[in-house]
Formats: sequence, structure tokens, C-alpha cells
Amino acid sequence: MRNKIVIIALVLAVMAAMMGTASAYYTDVDDFTCKDGNGQSIECLKASFDIPDTKIAATAKNLVDNQCYQIRYYQPNTLLDVFTENDLYPKPGTLAPYSSSNPLGFHLGPKFTDNPHSESLNDPPVDHWTQGLWKVLLMKGGKDTSGGCTDATTILTSIKVNVPVDIPIPEFSTVAIPIAAVLGLVFLFQHRKRKEE
Repeated sequence: MRNKIVIIALVLAVMAAMMGTASAYYTDVDDFTCKDGNGQSIECLKASFDIPDTKIAATAKNLVDNQCYQIRYYQPNTLLDVFTENDLYPKPGTLAPYSSSNPLGFHLGPKFTDNPHSESLNDPPVDHWTQGLWKVLLMKGGKDTSGGCTDATTILTSIKVNVPVDIPIPEFSTVAIPIAAVLGLVFLFQHRKRKEE
């Protein structure tokens, strides 16, 4: 009986470790400060990939009043590591917005003026997530004469977010199969032990 308890405890420990590994990829995007080299607050962006909810969660803060902002999400290998605003103008292919006819295009968040601002890109419809380094850009625009937001065309900052699609998240089958195997071994050893007695 004592051996069974030890084995069950080990199985539970392995399951807890698997769950911890999956959740370790989530970073809280609300707890951060943005300052320049002189300690002055600046407009900034933080983002991370949330494995349990399969989304890129982004937060922008220290935003200027009466300005419009927008967050763009570029898929891996669609934007060079070094780029300028000229590289971002809508054009055919990977540098145009995503659509069913342009599956490699970038994804646009809504225009916003709130400070701080949080949003997320949830499971984009491009054969689901593309594994690799996504580039997330905080863009700045302005207001038109009627007070509406103009297109955000000025790059403020960009960060890379690793989307580790192939990292397994424990599901029923990935947890149940090892448990069944361990329990099967326990019963097999118990059966052999009884035969020897």
C-alpha cells in the first residue's frame, strides 16, 4: 500500500510540473515601468504570448492626451529586423493588412486613446498561430478636424514576442496516458509479488 501511495504522489508531482511549465510562458503585462535614459516617462509597449489562453496580450502606457494609437502584429519573417516607417505602408503581400486573400499580412488592433491601454490578439485565422518571433509595434497617429483618429503611421516602439506553438499544453490525453501506464505497472508488480508469495 505504501508503494502505491509513493507512486501516486510521484505521478501528481509530474502533472504539477507539466502544468507549471505551460503556465511559465505567460508574463504579466500590467506591471512595468517605461523610462528613458534620463528617468523620464515615455510612451511604451509590453507584450507576451499567453499559452493557456493562446493570445498575444499587449499593454501600452504613458500615452499622450489627444493622440491616437494603434498596435500592429507582424507574423514571423514578414518584417525585417531593421525597418522604417516606409516599410510599413500598405502594399501587397506580407506588409498589407491580413485578409482571407492575404494570409501573411499583419494584424491591426483597434485605434485607441485610453491610457493605459490593454488588448490582445486571439488565435488569428492564419492556420492558427505561426510559430516564431512576432513583431508587435506601437504606432502613433493624430486627430482629424472632427476629432476622429487618423491612421497611426509613426513607429514609437517595437518588441518581439516568441510564439512557441509547438510547446505542448497538458491536455487530457497527455496526462491520462502516463498515469494509466504508471498504474498499469503498479498492478503488474503487485501481481508478480503475489505470485512469488
